[in-house]
Order: sequence, then C-alpha cells, then structure tokens
Amino acid sequence: MNSTARVLWLRPIPSRVLWAASILTIQLACQSVPSSSGSQARRGSSDAGFEVVWVRDGRARQVRVVGLDADGLRWRAEGDDAAAVEVAPWSQLLAVHGSHDAARVAARTVASGPQDARVRLVGGALLCGELLGGDPDGEGFELASPVFGRLTVPIDRLARIEFPARAGEAGPRDFVVPADVDDSEAVFYPARRGFDRSLGAIQRFVSGGVLFSAGGLDAEPREWRFRELAAIAVRDGFEADEALPLRLTTRAGDVVQVAPLRGDERIAVFALEGGEEVTLEHGDITSLTPVDRADRDYLSDLEPVEIECRSWFSDAPPLRTPRIDAAVHGGPLIAGGRGYGKGLGVASRTRLVFEVPEDAVALVGAVALDDSVLGLGLRAAVDVRVRVAGREVLAFDQLRAGEVRSLGRVAVEAGQRIELLVDFGAGYDLGDRVDWLDVAFVAAEASRAP
Repeated sequence: MNSTARVLWLRPIPSRVLWAASILTIQLACQSVPSSSGSQARRGSSDAGFEVVWVRDGRARQVRVVGLDADGLRWRAEGDDAAAVEVAPWSQLLAVHGSHDAARVAARTVASGPQDARVRLVGGALLCGELLGGDPDGEGFELASPVFGRLTVPIDRLARIEFPARAGEAGPRDFVVPADVDDSEAVFYPARRGFDRSLGAIQRFVSGGVLFSAGGLDAEPREWRFRELAAIAVRDGFEADEALPLRLTTRAGDVVQVAPLRGDERIAVFALEGGEEVTLEHGDITSLTPVDRADRDYLSDLEPVEIECRSWFSDAPPLRTPRIDAAVHGGPLIAGGRGYGKGLGVASRTRLVFEVPEDAVALVGAVALDDSVLGLGLRAAVDVRVRVAGREVLAFDQLRAGEVRSLGRVAVEAGQRIELLVDFGAGYDLGDRVDWLDVAFVAAEASRAP
C-alpha cells in the first residue's frame, strides 16, 4: 500500500432523482409466457482477462488487455498470444468488465472491521477502506484504500460515511439530515430498533473517531469513536464539476470517474479529478464504462415512467426495492464472475417502464441473477420479459445464477415505451436478486459498425 497520502478531488457520478423512493407497490397476477429461442447466454468466468461489450449491438468478447490511453483500449484475443493487437476507441465500447470474486467481497463485508467504511461523496462517487483520522485543521480525513492507497478526502465533498459493521444493508434514506433543520451534519448510531441520530457540526476527525458538536460549532464537542457509529452524514457538501470520460469500479467496491492515461498488459494508469495519477493492476479493475456521452442513455440515469413491485405473498410489501447502479441488496453489480458499473438491481416481482428518448434506435445490455445469490444456499430462479410498445421481444424463463443473458440489439423508436419485467420463477422470491446490466438506449451513430 502506498504510504504517501493524496488529496482526492473526484468527479462525481451525475446526480439524479432516487426514483426508488417513489415506488408504487401493487399486486399483479403472474403470467407464464414461452421462453424465447436462440437467446445468447454468456456464462461468465472469474479467470484472468477482460470482457469487452460493443455499444452498437451488445456483443461481448473475451480479451486480454495489453494497453490503453485516452483514445481507446488495446487487446489480444483471450488465449492467443500470437494474435494481432486490436484497438477500439472508447466510443465504440459499451463497457469493459473485469473479473470479480464475489465470494471474497461477501466474506469481507461480513467481517468488516470497526473502522471499515463506505465513503460517499456528493454526486455519487464511492470510496471503500479503513477510516484512519483527520488533519488538525479539520479540512479532511484519511482513508486507507486497498486499491488507491492512502487518501485524504476533503470534508466539504462528503455526503455520507457508512460503517458496514453497524449500518448493515441500510439504504441512503436511513442516513439523511433533514432539510428543515438548522444543523447540516449528523452522526447516526445503533438503537434498539434502527438508528438514533445527533444533529450538529463536525469539528474534525481524529485517530479512530470524530469530534462532533451537538447543536453547532460553538458547543462543546464530544469524541465519537468510529466503532460506536453507523454513519456520518452531511447535507450541504459541494459537487465537483470536471467531466472525466470513464466510470471505474474496483475490486474493493470503489466507484469513481477517471481519465485513462496509459497502460500495458499488467497495469493501467488513470487520472483522478485534479490530475492526480493512480496506478492499478488489472486485477484491481472490475469495470470501465464510458459515461457522459451523447450517443447513449443508460437506463439507470433515466427516470422510469412506471414502477411496480410486489412480494410473493399478496398481502406483504416487497422484500426490496430497486437500486441504481447497485445490486438490490446494496452491493456492487456482479454477475457471471464479472463486475459491472452501470445497471439496475431489482427483486422479483418488479416491472419497470421507460420511455425511449429522442434519437435512440436500439436497446442493448444484459440481465442476470446477481452472483451474491451463490452464497445464500438457495436455488433462485426468475422469469424475465422485455416488451417494446406492448409487444414481447425477449423472454428468459427460469434464469438462474451464473447465467448472463445478452439482450442483443432490440430495435426501438423515440416515444415508445419499453417494459423490463422480472417475475417469480420456481419457488418463493427469496434470493431473487436480479441485475439489469449495462442497459442503455443507443443512438444511430453508436449503432454503426466501425
């Protein structure tokens, strides 16, 4: 681990309405529809190497990356060292997926130490690591990242710090500073049921804890030890504004935006916001996704026009509600042994309806049960449907863990409505954690062959 601390200026993931908060829960009858024939199944692998997905048609290819720069990615076909090096501009790629050991990540989450933290910055960037302390002036705090090394994060960029050992799977709505109170910062700590909170002001971070003044900066501070807390939240943090072209996710669960600089068959060098360079081994990278592009709209960046969820039991609320760019249980999107940076996490039964935006000509992406299901000891199965303007175009019956089903290239027209339905398969809905992966509307220019 790098012992030199870096001041981290990260470009936030574009903010959007957390539409999962407005879910309408209704009861719908299940239907049995014949499965589509000729669908493409991708059984992922956690072996070394990457998977590249073309934006024009969602086609995937297993490759060995040998370099990258600002213009694009260079690779050889997986398993063929004598193959010619191929090059693709970032504009031609929907995503690049690295290997991801879901079992290792799940084990680490269960065994989280008292200072292990998920640091969420304003705009959506996420950093994972051990929270160490702060600087004497109270301007920032230090995080020991398994991937980036030792980082100094400015407090004014902070949205929330969660301590998984005590926060568990609590969502973003559990740790919010209300808009109608004077204080803009809060600490949250476990209670008999849920969490209690103390409103006030962060004085500064110290080794193993934070000095926090209930009632404002003028009040006498109390030192809260990190091991006592479930979360720390800030209401009025600042967004960064520098646009960087790639969304990077890492084996530690980090989500940041970066600029690709250079690389070879072993490492990749990226620039964070402000120009700070970080060097990652290929094994640290779980996904790279081109973002902020005019030729595609990821569905996780759009507002659905309809959301319907229900539990297997007709009189019970749904077990879980949809998550944006995360699995439905709150973890990273992992399917077929590979990581994904963009997508939607849902449980059965969930129906999402989106309106096709102007200039879009196709829908691309994939669907799978999240690999976290593999550790539950359940044989989860779901039925999946994709409909365009009321017409069924894809059906995957009894989708099971380990299978990644490509949507191929689904033709759409502006103004149409597309429906993504995950229905109950065999058995109850326990373990029915489904990921819509890299799903995006693409424009005509993105659909053309190079």
